[in-house]
Amino acid sequence: MELYHYKKVNDSYGHNTGDEVLKEAASFLQKSLRKVDMTARWGGEEFLIILPRTDGENAFSLINKLRISFSNRIVSSKKLTVTFSGGISEVYEGADPEALISKADKALYRAKESGRNKITL
Repeated sequence: MELYHYKKVNDSYGHNTGDEVLKEAASFLQKSLRKVDMTARWGGEEFLIILPRTDGENAFSLINKLRISFSNRIVSSKKLTVTFSGGISEVYEGADPEALISKADKALYRAKESGRNKITL
């Protein structure tokens, strides 16, 4: 998933506000996901979300619900709304982790190219 306009938040409101946005996004994900799920920051405004024992359709449904819920929140002391898009890659036996990340990244770019604030497989 990628938070939108994160660089603009940093440039307009400062790095402290940018840090607040990242912390609130991470906290939101941690509270919204199962204990078995994992999240990690992957670059400036990108996060990896790993959902064990979850097929692509269920992952899409869950991440889309999170997208909608997060976009309706007010975040940071500056009272901002922040949206995100995501790309999903389904794990299969023998899958190469780099290939899976690349597939999810390509799906993310399709979401961005088709209007942002979306989830794609």
